[in-house]
Amino acid sequence: MNNLEITGSSANAETIVAKVIEELKLKKLNIKNLVGIGTDGASVMTGKKNGVIVKLRKHSPALIGLHCSAHRLSLAASQAANSVEQVKAYSKTSNSVFHYFSNSALRSNRLRYIYRMF
Repeated sequence: MNNLEITGSSANAETIVAKVIEELKLKKLNIKNLVGIGTDGASVMTGKKNGVIVKLRKHSPALIGLHCSAHRLSLAASQAANSVEQVKAYSKTSNSVFHYFSNSALRSNRLRYIYRMF
């Protein structure tokens, strides 16, 4: 299945489910045959009352929802890294440098010019 582009305030469970169903229909796939879904673990996806998985189970009761192992590993690594003061300081500094340049077209252009010199 393709990545579904959903942005802004429309990124809620109802919209996501509608997009999934629409995509399945385009591919001529029956939603009742949907048996598994991997998500990033966000509450909109995994919410116990109104999450995407709960809503999709209304169409496919055997559906199994999984928290993507790559996302879990990323979360664990970032939480572990943030417990190390040196890593936290490095991250803060690199984010500050990024925002310093990204918030100014002039600074970005000057940095690009210097980069191209080397």
